[in-house]
Amino acid sequence: MLTIVDFAGAKYGIAHLFTYLLVPLVLLAALAVIQKARASQGKALPAAGEQVVLTGSVQPRIRVELLVILLTMSIGWAATTASSGTFSSRYASGIYPLFLLSIAAGIAVIRSPRGTAMMLAVVVLIGSFGAVGAIGGLRSQSGQIAEKILASEGARPSIEPAVAISCPDQLGVSLQRELELAPSGGLRSSGGLSSDVIPYPTGGDPRFVDWVDYADRNSAASPAQFLQEVAERIPDSATVYVVESPTYRTFEGQCEALLAALALNRDQTLLLAIDDTGIDESANLWAFTPRS
Repeated sequence: MLTIVDFAGAKYGIAHLFTYLLVPLVLLAALAVIQKARASQGKALPAAGEQVVLTGSVQPRIRVELLVILLTMSIGWAATTASSGTFSSRYASGIYPLFLLSIAAGIAVIRSPRGTAMMLAVVVLIGSFGAVGAIGGLRSQSGQIAEKILASEGARPSIEPAVAISCPDQLGVSLQRELELAPSGGLRSSGGLSSDVIPYPTGGDPRFVDWVDYADRNSAASPAQFLQEVAERIPDSATVYVVESPTYRTFEGQCEALLAALALNRDQTLLLAIDDTGIDESANLWAFTPRS
């Protein structure tokens, strides 16, 4: 059901109402049989048109589509359970066209041309509201974070170096992209590095996340060891910006420990608090400046 809600528009309020329309349409396409209207004696009435009768079995109309949808979802759930992973509705995007076909079949079952047109208009109208919300809605706080970092950089002497750390590494992907797209081209004092962001715990390319053995690697990580490994990239005189969120699984307590380790030799300031209004990707922004 969560997948259907996301297909309908995800977190936007109208999506939940939209689900109550889409599910009956799919059920209508699956269970409805179209018959000629009959008189009380059981004889067909040619002039009486057609009537829709609901049955207890799935009709051939969308039987194959529903089978592929259920099989695909079952494989995904089984793989997630076996690997102790998580499931996101976007993983089911491959069956979205079949879901749309099932809805279209449900609309087509309505035998009144006027009723079909009205139902189609309602589906398109509500779906458009959800699409506009999904396109225009704020999904990540990384844009605000990048702006805050660059604004802070603009207020500091140009000779002072700076570096950004993302904890966890998942936050570094969008942050690196936002910094690269900025008019300044990123942190002006990145020291010739290929990237502005150092992802925790790998310290590698922030544009990618290595999901192989992800949980095991994170559980074995150490903030102190990480800082030792990237010490050459963080001069003693550098301001360190840390983009951090404590809500990610497999990182329990590690980002907090990273903040504590940096605060041993630097002054800590919160530049931007995490947005808890429902944004998919949100984080705190901390600045660690050298002590004079």
